[in-house]
Amino acid sequence: AQLRSHMLRSLFKLARYVNPSSWFRNESPLTLRELPGHLGLDIGGTLAKLVVATHDTPDGVAQLAALGPGSRCFPQLSFDAVGASPYQRRNQRRPSAGVQRRAADAGRSVLDHLFHTESSHATLQLRFVSVGTAGLEQAVRKLRSQFALEDMRQVREIVTAGGGGHKFAAMFREVLRVQLVPFKELQAVVDGLLFLSQFGPEDELYCQDDACYAWPETLFPFVLVNMGSGVSVLRVDGPQHFTRIGGTSVGGATFLGLSRALTGVGDFRELMRLAARGDASAIDKSVGDIYGAAGCTDLGMPHDLTAASFAKLSGADGELPAPASAP
Repeated sequence: AQLRSHMLRSLFKLARYVNPSSWFRNESPLTLRELPGHLGLDIGGTLAKLVVATHDTPDGVAQLAALGPGSRCFPQLSFDAVGASPYQRRNQRRPSAGVQRRAADAGRSVLDHLFHTESSHATLQLRFVSVGTAGLEQAVRKLRSQFALEDMRQVREIVTAGGGGHKFAAMFREVLRVQLVPFKELQAVVDGLLFLSQFGPEDELYCQDDACYAWPETLFPFVLVNMGSGVSVLRVDGPQHFTRIGGTSVGGATFLGLSRALTGVGDFRELMRLAARGDASAIDKSVGDIYGAAGCTDLGMPHDLTAASFAKLSGADGELPAPASAP
């Protein structure tokens, strides 16, 4: 749910429709000018995310959005948002009163804005693409050295969350004739989550121990943890009422940076494969290592719960475990 919310955050303004006849012109960031429908961007410190929303999405439309080296499509995240039907069905199942009704109205107004109608039952298809922010910047700079688009006078506006909406605005307008319209990031995270609560898949919220959980009957208040390059923690009391109550600089970029420094591997999927072969108990101290079996029973805590990460590496007599090697 969080990843979709993160990627949906800038869907709340309309992007200009462009003729799809030129889709195949160039598998590069130029596709931002040429994809049909409504586009939303989030250009963060580590990843850039694109959502393509259309009424009738031809097969492979998301694959055409090759934003730069290493672009990935996420078909498992794709879903169809149906105009009024899910709204009516979910509100029959979960009546909204007070702030609950405002949440439903927030999700409703977003979909109405995209459908251009207050009562549409049409289907809006949402597809997702991501690429490393550094790769996207590199691809745009390469285009600037290879192409001249002075003849393309029409500028396409794309609402963009994240720091890249400000940092790359001038370059995108010059090279791609794309105007990045900055959108407040935390507001967009909340709006995207409320959109998903009304129109996302039924099992969207989360899964734990192979069990899927539905959205709660009472949504507000809740704590929202937004994990990106860093982490922000929000208390949300309503669609327009939220406060950032904390955060940490230790986020996704921390994992990628430390992993590259320790292993020389910078690809996330490869790092996940290596991690699956590792043994955290060789370097982390668990509650059982500190309290013993009897102490864990007295505490009522599992013995394998991590108490201190990397703690076993701090002992003077401890041997460093052999690192896993790439296959």
